[in-house]
Amino acid sequence: MPFTDDRISGLLDRAARQGADRAATALTSFTGRSIQFTHRETRLLMRVDGEELLNGSSTSDRVLVGAMDIDGGRFAGRGFVLMGSSAVEGLLTIFALDTDASGLPDDMATSMLAEFTNITMSSYLNALSDALSMAVDPSPTGLQWMSAPISEVDRATFQSSDPAIVLHCECSAESTVNELSIMIMINQADVAALVGSEQVGADNVSSTSHEG
Repeated sequence: MPFTDDRISGLLDRAARQGADRAATALTSFTGRSIQFTHRETRLLMRVDGEELLNGSSTSDRVLVGAMDIDGGRFAGRGFVLMGSSAVEGLLTIFALDTDASGLPDDMATSMLAEFTNITMSSYLNALSDALSMAVDPSPTGLQWMSAPISEVDRATFQSSDPAIVLHCECSAESTVNELSIMIMINQADVAALVGSEQVGADNVSSTSHEG
């Protein structure tokens, strides 16, 4: 069964919607404000082109990337939450956080953004873990600003021959809508375990799209 089989696609799409609900609940509790997540698209890539991902996810001149290592009993990989500078500025405004002299988030703002991305990624991974009946153990590895278009140095971070799940969503709070992208890279050797999950017999979901 290929990675882009419709049954896999439908399962991942439903897991993404559950992840959005969990992220909204967790972030509302964390921030004390009403946070809503809306899932927009699930994409399955057989190989990753970093420039296509970053440029396609935001028209901003830079992108904030929250990264995680992912381990589990049946598959491993890397996870990323990507936010354009406009989304970051929206969050800083909502939570009344400051920037430093260079215009970047100050230490307190950076700490909040790190927790925001960690909670978001963990919520989606937990939903995926439940859907696939697989243990997933995420480990945050920090935040990083990247230019958009992506530089040659940064390109290697998001360029891989391994397949990836890319989720596009919107996070809204106080009438401000911020676009986010979530990418979960899965080691090629572990794809068989993912598609062999006993849960993959789910019905197709028409909103899911594929890219090879």
